[in-house]
Amino acid sequence: MIRSVAVERYVNSPSGSQRPFRARLQESGAPYLTALFVTPAITQFTQYVFSGKSILGAQPLSTVLALLGTGIALALWFLYRPRQPWPLLFQVFMGGLLAVWIFAVVMANIHGDAFNLTVLLMPLLLLMVWLKRPQPRDVWRAGDALAWSLIAMAVAAQLLDLVGLRELRYDFWNRLPFIDQIIGPIGRWEGPFGSSNLAGPIGAFLVAYGLFRCGLSRLAMVSTGGAIVFMSDSRTGYLGVLVALFVATIFRPRIGRYRMTGVRRAVLFAVAVGAFVAFAVALDPTVNGRTTVWSLFWNLFSSSPFVGVGGEGIANAIQGDGFLDGWATHGHNILIDPLARFGVFGVAALLVAVSSAFVLTFRAAKVGQKAGLVLLACFLAVGVAEDVVDWRYLGIQALPLLLATMLGVGATRQRRGSPL
Repeated sequence: MIRSVAVERYVNSPSGSQRPFRARLQESGAPYLTALFVTPAITQFTQYVFSGKSILGAQPLSTVLALLGTGIALALWFLYRPRQPWPLLFQVFMGGLLAVWIFAVVMANIHGDAFNLTVLLMPLLLLMVWLKRPQPRDVWRAGDALAWSLIAMAVAAQLLDLVGLRELRYDFWNRLPFIDQIIGPIGRWEGPFGSSNLAGPIGAFLVAYGLFRCGLSRLAMVSTGGAIVFMSDSRTGYLGVLVALFVATIFRPRIGRYRMTGVRRAVLFAVAVGAFVAFAVALDPTVNGRTTVWSLFWNLFSSSPFVGVGGEGIANAIQGDGFLDGWATHGHNILIDPLARFGVFGVAALLVAVSSAFVLTFRAAKVGQKAGLVLLACFLAVGVAEDVVDWRYLGIQALPLLLATMLGVGATRQRRGSPL
């Protein structure tokens, strides 16, 4: 396992405003982590505003900004001096993510799938976090910066549409039956996030994260996230919000006069999952066409279980063989899609990473620090019906998984003598 760099300082530095700016950068991991978290949001918005425009040859502006933002994060990372290493289980988590990236990139090359230069940034960003552990308050600051940048993206997109500089994209008609009766028929809001199915999970993340902030931050994050889920009419977004609220509730010390024990939480969770599955199947046995897509993607995986079929194989199934409808360009599940794309070994690494994240965040929730578990539950709930992450890149859709796990580690009380 890779050991985090730990530096001890024995000289007392001046406090307050007397401390040099460089000394503050050495003591806090928030600057480099904030740059790392905000850069994907900036590049996503740039891609939305300047779609199809390139500079420096054929490279889009978003790629150039991703390289620039990573360079800034790296410079700040070099200045930071961490105080303690990561626990072993978090290193297993990071190793799992790195293995997923390796399998995804190697298989993309084998299958001839297209990708851009930012694919090379993922291992660098993972290693930066892996080698230098920020303090818990630094993780919260970076999480705040990510949440506020997502809110700024949504607001800026609305303003650009209002002044006529960039027209917002809408996807089909909103399916909520009472909307057209109140304000007339409207489209499903995509905003700057690429599609309504990607906007909804972003909104769910904002709600889940905002639950653990205070004052204006909580109000802005929860209300903006709820509005995004509502306007995008994303059922996966609604599911993510409901699961986040449910997990936050059952990990309260008490519900009414009942003390919440591990058994009671397990029973409530099992009953809730069973009731939800029964309701969803009764309402729509195809889960909005997902079961057909899952079956066909499973068949694609079965035809090449070790290396998958890649994006080209999926495209051939849509265009050439006609097995899939044109909208089914992805597997609509966090495990089924990568199984078809890059095979069983990459998914095994993904399961190692997610399992490690669950153990870390669950331990933290048991001692009263449940933010990481709530964010992880929201992420996994969204992944039931949408594969929002391209594992070759550390985009805004993948950051909630990393943030949730880091919050879990920061909140966990390490047991004396435990290697984890």
